[in-house]
Amino acid sequence: MSSDEGDAVVQSSVEMAAAYSGPLPPPEWLRQYEEVLPGIADRMMTLVESEVSNQHDAAAHHRRMQEEAVSAGITMAKRGQVVAALLGLSFLVAAVVLALTGNALLGGVIGLADLVGIVVSFTLGLSRRDAEQTHPENQKDP
Repeated sequence: MSSDEGDAVVQSSVEMAAAYSGPLPPPEWLRQYEEVLPGIADRMMTLVESEVSNQHDAAAHHRRMQEEAVSAGITMAKRGQVVAALLGLSFLVAAVVLALTGNALLGGVIGLADLVGIVVSFTLGLSRRDAEQTHPENQKDP
């Protein structure tokens, strides 16, 4: 038996992996890409800039839509309050006119119904607001 036959052959291998996150690869990779495909770095940069611009535009549009929805909700609430106030005053005036013209019973009924409607509406509005403050997850999204 020779001395070569007793020796074992040892092989080793090394694997290396690399990764990156973000819109562009590391500079050394970008240089390698550029060597293989000239102009690719500029094309990649243009693509990244375009994507960032699109994302900013979409975010700005989303913000504008939310602001418009909130503004529309406020406008509708104000209109509702004005209409409710006008209705309440109209019924109150009708009740007073009826009472002064000799229909006291009918005027009293209309006046009482008007008062009950205002109190109930106010009470429900307060309880709804309190519930939304206590449990904000129950609020409706605009």
